[in-house]
Amino acid sequence: TKKQKVKNDKEKAELKQLMKTILDKEVAINAIPLAVKSPRIVDWKIHKEGKKAIIR
Repeated sequence: TKKQKVKNDKEKAELKQLMKTILDKEVAINAIPLAVKSPRIVDWKIHKEGKKAIIR
């Protein structure tokens, strides 16, 4: 049983290390800047004609 325990502990350690690696990679991939605006949209103005809003 000791050999099995040692083997299981090694497997657990390997799995934990792999999970950490995967999580780090996911964070790097999912980091998308949300506050970036296109320069074309920044200069647009909203004009209201009656009940409709028109973007120019």
